[in-house]
Amino acid sequence: MVYHRVMIKRLTPAQMRFRSLVALTALLIVAACAPRSEFVRGTPEELEDYGTEYARAERRSAESSNERADSAVQSLQNRLRNGTASADQWLSDMDRYRINEIQWQLQTHRDDPLLRPWLELALMVQTQRLSPEAMEADLARWAQAYQNQLPSEDIRLDTLAWVDAWRVQAHGPQTIGIILPGDSALATPGEAIKDGILDAWLALDVERRPDLFFYYVDDDAPQSLYQVPQLAIEDGVDWLIGPLPRTQVEQILKDRSARWMIPTLFLNVPRPEGLRQSLGNRRIAFALSPEDDAREAAIYARQLGLGRALILEQDTSWGGRMGETFAREFQSLGGQVIEQAAYDPQVVDHTELLESVLGLNDSKRRIEDVERLINEPIASQPERRRDIDMIFLASRAADTRQIRPQLQFFRAEDLPVIATAHAVDGSVDERRDVDLEGMYLPMPPWFIETTPPGQARINAEARHGQLSTPALSHLYAMGQDLTTLMQWLEVLQHDPDAELMGMTGTLSISPVGEVERELTWVQIEEGQSQSQTREK
Repeated sequence: MVYHRVMIKRLTPAQMRFRSLVALTALLIVAACAPRSEFVRGTPEELEDYGTEYARAERRSAESSNERADSAVQSLQNRLRNGTASADQWLSDMDRYRINEIQWQLQTHRDDPLLRPWLELALMVQTQRLSPEAMEADLARWAQAYQNQLPSEDIRLDTLAWVDAWRVQAHGPQTIGIILPGDSALATPGEAIKDGILDAWLALDVERRPDLFFYYVDDDAPQSLYQVPQLAIEDGVDWLIGPLPRTQVEQILKDRSARWMIPTLFLNVPRPEGLRQSLGNRRIAFALSPEDDAREAAIYARQLGLGRALILEQDTSWGGRMGETFAREFQSLGGQVIEQAAYDPQVVDHTELLESVLGLNDSKRRIEDVERLINEPIASQPERRRDIDMIFLASRAADTRQIRPQLQFFRAEDLPVIATAHAVDGSVDERRDVDLEGMYLPMPPWFIETTPPGQARINAEARHGQLSTPALSHLYAMGQDLTTLMQWLEVLQHDPDAELMGMTGTLSISPVGEVERELTWVQIEEGQSQSQTREK
C-alpha cells in the first residue's frame, strides 16, 4: 500500500512567521503516525596554481564544436586586445563547458601570458562553485600571482559576485517525490534518511527549498510501488528519490514497460550487470555500497606502490563480496593476489589460520627439517613469508580488533594493513581502537571528527536519539547529501568531472548514471584519524 501524501512546500517569509509553529507540529504528527492521506504545508524557521594542479586533461572528451570552447577563447582574446574583458562576461561564456574542456584549453594555451590567468580563473570557478568555501582564499592567491597581468583589481570581487549570483539560480528539480519504506523491515533506515533530507532542506534559504512529497510503500504490497509514478505526476513531481530496498530497485529496472516514466534517483544499486546498464541520465543510483569501499582500497593500495596482496575476508557473503571486489580491482590495476583466505567471525583465536597464510608453518617445517638433518636443535625462529607486501582486511569492527593484534604477534607488524570504514564502529576511538595503530582506512568525512561534516555528525546524533548506530548515522548523512545532490543535479549530470563535497564523500555522477563517492583516506595514529594525501 502507498501512503499518500505528505507534502512540504515553500512559503514566503511573511507566511512563515504566522504558520511555522503549526507546520512543525503537524509535520511531527505526520512523521509519527504515517497516515494514508495527509497534506502538510510549512517551512518552519527552526526547522597555488590551478594551471598546474587541475589542468590534467589526459584526452579531450569534447567531440562536437558545441562542446568545445575554441570560439569562447577566441572571443576572450579579442576582448583582451580591445580592453573590454570582464570576469562576468568570461565566466558566463565558459559556464556551459565541461571541466575537461577547460583543462584542455589551459594545456593548449598555458604558455600564453594573457590567456592563462583567465583560463585558470574559469577552471577554478568550474571546479569549486558547488563547494565554494575555499574559493575566496584560492582566488586571492590567484589575483596576487597575476596582479601585473590583470586589467583590473575588481576581477576577484566580480568573480565572487558572479558565483554568488550563479548559486542562487535553480540548478535542480523544484518538486521532488521521496519513496520511503512504510510498514517495512527498512522503516527505521528510511526514517534516518528522511531526517537527513529534512534537516538539510531546512538549512536551505527559503526561496531555494524545493517542494517535497513523501510516499510510503509497504513490504507486503510490492506491486503498489507502481502507484507512485501516477501519484507523483498528479503532484507535479519533477524527480523521484527512492525506493530504498534493492529488490524494488531491481523490480523497476527489470520492467521494460512505460510504467515508470518519472526521472528517478534510486537509493540502491542493482547487482546484475545487465540491470546496472539500465541506469543513465534519467535513472541514477546512489548507495552506500561496501563494495565501492573495497574498490577504493584496491586503488589506494596501488597508489601506495603495493602490488602483492594477502586478502583476509570474513567468511560470510558480505566478506566474500568485499574480498572478490578488492581482488578484481587490484588485479585490473596490475597487482597480484598472492593468497585469499576466509576467517570465521565466530572464532576469537585465529592462530591456525594466520600461521598458515603468513607462511609460519612452512618456516617451522624447514627448521625441523634442518634439525633432523643435523640431529640437533638450532636457535632459529619461524619467519613469515616474504612474497606479500600488504594485507587487505575485509572485516567488521569487532573482528578487526581481534585480528589486527594477532597479525602483529605473528610477525606481520611491518606489513601495511588496508581495510574499509567497516573496520571501525563509525569514527575512530582512541580507547576502543588502540590495537588498530597504523591501519589505512577510507573514511566518509561524516566519521572524521576534525572535519566540518564530523562536527555536524556530533550535533546531529545529539539532536536525533534514533541515530543510535553508525549505520543509521551514515544513512542520515546520506539523506543530507540527497538534498544537496538534487540542488545541483543539472550541473553534476552535465559534467562527470564536477564534484560536490558531501557528508558521505566527494560526490560525482558518472556517465553511466551512478553517484560515485570518493572517500578520505586516513591512517590511525595514536587513536586518531590522520588524513593522507592522495593522487588524483
